Amino acid sequence: MLFKNIRTWNAYIGGLAINGYGKEALKRFEDLVESGARPNEVTFLAVYTACCHNGLVDEGRKYFNEMTSPHYNLSPCLEHYGCMVDLLCRAGLNVEFQDSGIYVLLSNLYATNKKWAEVRSIRRLMKQKGISKAPGSSIISVDGMSHEFLVGDNSHPQSEDIYILLNILANQIYLEGHINTLS
Repeated sequence: MLFKNIRTWNAYIGGLAINGYGKEALKRFEDLVESGARPNEVTFLAVYTACCHNGLVDEGRKYFNEMTSPHYNLSPCLEHYGCMVDLLCRAGLNVEFQDSGIYVLLSNLYATNKKWAEVRSIRRLMKQKGISKAPGSSIISVDGMSHEFLVGDNSHPQSEDIYILLNILANQIYLEGHINTLS
């Protein structure tokens, strides 16, 4: 088969990967390398998908190391890490993260791709492990003093008055015709 460019290779390898032909996809990756074509980030995403959907953990790790090696010198992005986590989890390997940020990133990645079962699975895992998302915060400086506000924090001695004033301001903004499109 004649491939004119890396996009053609990527489409072929990716098509094999998502249709359950993981080992065939990896053979085509090796053909790509032998042909002298240079794989890119999308190529490696297709390779990880092939490994992930076929339980090829050792191969997935090998290709991840190849991607980041000086030979290819490609930087993995969130999708690459997500595929690797998915690969390890599907294989039943225990993946432990040190902070909630990784769980939140993975959950957001799944949500972006409308993989709601996986989102629920990650959130359930976070709950089981007692991991919670760090609350959002804002910092303002008034008269040279910095003040930090955390989402849901009512510890400020005047928090009741502050929330009353915020509700008054929100209602006034609404009455002026501005509609909140963020919630």
